[in-house]
Amino acid sequence: MLALDRVPRPLARAVAAIREEVLLAWVAPERRHALTVALFDRQATYAPGGNTFNGGLFDWERELLAHPIVPRSGRILLGGAGGGREIVALRDLGYEVVAFEPAASLARAGADAFSDVHGGSLVHASYEDFVRAVRGERNALSNVVTSPFDALMLGWGSISHVMEDGDRSDILRAMRSAAPNAPLLLSFDEPTVLEKPGGVLDRTRRVLRRLFALARAPGRVREGDRFVSWAGFFRESSAADIKALARDAGYQVAFIGVKPGRAILVNVAP
Repeated sequence: MLALDRVPRPLARAVAAIREEVLLAWVAPERRHALTVALFDRQATYAPGGNTFNGGLFDWERELLAHPIVPRSGRILLGGAGGGREIVALRDLGYEVVAFEPAASLARAGADAFSDVHGGSLVHASYEDFVRAVRGERNALSNVVTSPFDALMLGWGSISHVMEDGDRSDILRAMRSAAPNAPLLLSFDEPTVLEKPGGVLDRTRRVLRRLFALARAPGRVREGDRFVSWAGFFRESSAADIKALARDAGYQVAFIGVKPGRAILVNVAP
């Protein structure tokens, strides 16, 4: 009976590994964002009243906000805001928060929760919408990007769900363009060891990747590309990756930490 109790864990890991390889291979890159957003939209924990929402800011988020380079008050632009967990805490700290979120249900729930509250607002929009608005396209964020901001914040791990280097750079460049004097706070998923090198699951993954490549699967699988059922597709990044991304977008790193991965970027030439 004790042995049977241990069976589900390796079986669950095997199922998760196979599912991850199948989805990374067969969901085309241009469709990954939509699936990720749909999965997040089902997570009630991020909506007002959910457990994660009610937990407020994480310790590392408070650490970033306490950094000397971050203003103690003012207007913050928050991307990837979920249902607005950060909005409540930031507002309570004295900030005025303008936020956007691509998951429609989460954005709608958050917008309803903050409709009568001074100091917080939430718009249904994506990072792609933000980049386009900064470039002059009319959309839900057009009026937002013309407003002054004292700080910028990418919601919990949201940059990790942007899989392509070029798209990440576009977001950071747009942030810098919208608020050149504002520090940018972000967090990222760090590299993890999935399985023991040379183990059964590691070999299984390699075999699947070869088979899918021969079958001309539309997805590209790179080191660090991941999928989990509760968070969709994301890409792991090292501290060195974030530093390189910052340089490419015209930022320099004022602070970076790991476990969890988080950073504060400032404009090289504000």
